[in-house]
Amino acid sequence: MAQATSKKYTRDIWNSDVAIDTHKMITIFKGEDKLPVFPTDQISLYHLSE
Repeated sequence: MAQATSKKYTRDIWNSDVAIDTHKMITIFKGEDKLPVFPTDQISLYHLSE
């Protein structure tokens, strides 16, 4: 899991798959999304959004 800064949004959460060299933006919010936690169910995502 990585965090990146985009031009339009302050801080979003991204998911990166290094095995196939791809990445996907998970959150889209004009504030800050940070501190992602993936529970063991492998479906949910918890994060701080300010």
